[in-house]
Amino acid sequence: MGLLQTLAGPLAPHIDSLPTWLIIITALASLLTLTITINVANQILTRRSDEPPVVFHLLPWIGSTVTYGIDPYAFFFKCRAKYGDVFTFVLLGKKTTVCLGTKGNDFILNAKLKDVNAEEIYHPLTTPVFGKDVVYDCPNSKLMEQKKFVKFGLTTSAFRSYVTLIAEETRQFFSRDAPSKRFASTSGTVNLPPTLAELTIYTASRSLQGKEVRERFDSGFADLYHDLDGGFVPINFKLGWMPLPHNRRRDRAQKKMAQTYMDIMTERRKEGNLEKEEDMIWNLMNCEYKNGTPVPDKEVAHMMIALLMAGQHSSSATITWILLRLATRPEIQDELLEEQRQVLGTKADGSIADMTYEDLARLPLHNSVVKETLRLHTPIHSVMRVVKNSLPVEGTPYTIPTSHVLLASPGVTSRVAEHFPDPMLWEPHRWDEAPAEKHAHLAPSHVKDGVVEEKEDYGYGLISKGAASPYLPFGAGRHRCIGEQFAYLQLQTILATVVRDLRFRNVEGVEGVVGTDYSSLFSRPLSPAVVRWERREKSPSLMIQHEGGRNYYQSDPDDKRTAAIEAPKLSAQLPMLLPALINHAFFPSASASNPQSAPDQPSSDPSLDLGGVKKGAHLAALAPTSLGDTSSELAIGWAVVIPSALVTLISGTVVCTLCGTSGSSLRSGSVLADGGEGKGEKSLIRTSSSGEVRGWFVLDAGVLAAVSILSP
Repeated sequence: MGLLQTLAGPLAPHIDSLPTWLIIITALASLLTLTITINVANQILTRRSDEPPVVFHLLPWIGSTVTYGIDPYAFFFKCRAKYGDVFTFVLLGKKTTVCLGTKGNDFILNAKLKDVNAEEIYHPLTTPVFGKDVVYDCPNSKLMEQKKFVKFGLTTSAFRSYVTLIAEETRQFFSRDAPSKRFASTSGTVNLPPTLAELTIYTASRSLQGKEVRERFDSGFADLYHDLDGGFVPINFKLGWMPLPHNRRRDRAQKKMAQTYMDIMTERRKEGNLEKEEDMIWNLMNCEYKNGTPVPDKEVAHMMIALLMAGQHSSSATITWILLRLATRPEIQDELLEEQRQVLGTKADGSIADMTYEDLARLPLHNSVVKETLRLHTPIHSVMRVVKNSLPVEGTPYTIPTSHVLLASPGVTSRVAEHFPDPMLWEPHRWDEAPAEKHAHLAPSHVKDGVVEEKEDYGYGLISKGAASPYLPFGAGRHRCIGEQFAYLQLQTILATVVRDLRFRNVEGVEGVVGTDYSSLFSRPLSPAVVRWERREKSPSLMIQHEGGRNYYQSDPDDKRTAAIEAPKLSAQLPMLLPALINHAFFPSASASNPQSAPDQPSSDPSLDLGGVKKGAHLAALAPTSLGDTSSELAIGWAVVIPSALVTLISGTVVCTLCGTSGSSLRSGSVLADGGEGKGEKSLIRTSSSGEVRGWFVLDAGVLAAVSILSP
């Protein structure tokens, strides 16, 4: 107590009478107060005009770490409003200078290698996870070679096979008979973040990683992945070396995963067939550095871990955001399904044709959904670099000293109205090549202005520098993500496959989407993020009879909308068909009593002509529609809102009936000839069990007859 008594002076007698714990607390509080006072005075008195303004903070080492960590974008926009696009804040004891806007992105992401360095920032975090001698644990020149190896392995032929593999994995994952039984029913709820994290592990491992890796994910490999993933926490930027429990699990998992990859390579060599599958392992096994040295197996294994970890995080978060956003916009889900039908066509059984790699470019709305989601939910909110040489900031009086770290946030420019009008609105149609009038004002400024991106080769092929674009979800410059094309491929393929089978909507009482979890290196949705899903019903059947033969076609699997079809000369039939619909609506009894109303029974000829019908056009797009509620028994017009409704198009004279019709052509429980039911009956329509026909129309029109709607 001697020192305290000396410092206390005349207060010493009073201090002696206090409990020890109170003395300690008082001393700590005094020290904290003194520290805060000195720190505040330092900020006020030592302000330098040649350096960016420092965000005001009380605690010297913590600085703005907590505020930044809770919501980086809110922090950036608040500071931007006060200090402008260039400012400095204290992050875990380090002065971090933020440069926002397209100029800020260009300043940092395209800075010269001699001036900035990424390896020193990310090495402590990534090396224990990925392994030695790859990515940020090697000279930049070697990293560029490794990126070249990976990029050249992402060939067009590989992409073609990836689409098929990813679609198969996705269909199996969401099928009724999937091992998890998560989607065994016709509807339910699902927590999307962990569910889609699992799916993207499967799709990435099956495509990029190879069959052997995918098979191991069904056993203990997924547990290793989870432990390794635990190393991607912000605290490991500073304490990645410390033997904390999560770091010990990380290190054990890294060794086991690396050994697994090396075992796979050993097995492939023993089999003597290195080209069994066109995957990334095979590609890297056959690469060599510029000096002629083959890539060692250990480095191949570490690169494969890096590919799996980095790619899975961003894809998992993005596909989760996509489905969360679609759950709030069911009409976009319908548009996506319609786009596939229009572009890809349908098979004889009515299902949408399989998708190929080349088809991805023909599905602009699918691409727009992915782009709009990446715009609002950029996977990485902050990109940092160590300053190696003092850097003057163009257009400002500031020079960034080597004691600072630089931080770019491309996601900020994606949320600025200057570049994206109404920026926080999720609207895929803002990316339309020729947007409708209601979306035209939302078009991105750089798209309307036709900004052309500069390109540069950093040693692994020509890529966009991204200097002028406000849309940079995959970064820019020499460290731009080489998996960008694969990411779009994977996301679009999963999206296209899922919307064919499932519909999503928010659970009752929930509006909008969940918030963002910024606690990891990668931004992701907060969990739980639960939505309701419904399985699309089996397609109802359609029969079209026109001059030249009979065509059969299976319709839209969405049970809440009209069948989609475009028959020859359809537009010519609209004036004839609409009066029949109106007549049925107002004079059903007169129509039903028409003795000449019975149509001819179709031929029992088993041969079916499947040609002559262009599939894919939505009837609702050809005439105005008023969709009823799903509880409605019948909606007369161009839209059906009866669950599992059956829609039949046939030729004949006008016939309208609301109750029982006898005759061989309307047998109880019968179905269209091979019209998707697989039973082989040759009757015109399927009736209810009582034989009641809920409403059908036949128009003597030559090509297109009429619409018949009934509930089985």
